[in-house]
Amino acid sequence: MSPEQIALLSDWHTAKEAAEKAKLVIAKEQELRKKVFSAFFTAPSEGVNKEVLGNDWVLKGTYKLTREVDVAALTSSREQLIASGVPVDNLIQWKPELKVSAYRTLTKEQCALFDRVIITKPGSPELSLVPPKAVE
Repeated sequence: MSPEQIALLSDWHTAKEAAEKAKLVIAKEQELRKKVFSAFFTAPSEGVNKEVLGNDWVLKGTYKLTREVDVAALTSSREQLIASGVPVDNLIQWKPELKVSAYRTLTKEQCALFDRVIITKPGSPELSLVPPKAVE
């Protein structure tokens, strides 16, 4: 290994250890944030909630709701919703998603054609240091 490679490996390993320690701090902050939020906003409304603390300090807490479509329920009740005047097609956005396992079954020729409609970007690489096995 070159000195540059050794230095890079050492720097990465040090940063990785620091990131692991930071995860513990982040987890503690998230836990405390939830406790503080529930202590000050016992009946929050969706969006920004405010609590005046005194001395011109204001605690702002944003209450978020995540909404996902239950595809099976939508499929089974779609016609009834439309008949009741619910604008289903205005409420639902269909997003194409690649089925990678099926994609990998394509021939070279099929893949070359289909790749015209796919955007491929490299993801973040993963690394791990594997210590030597202990001699028994």
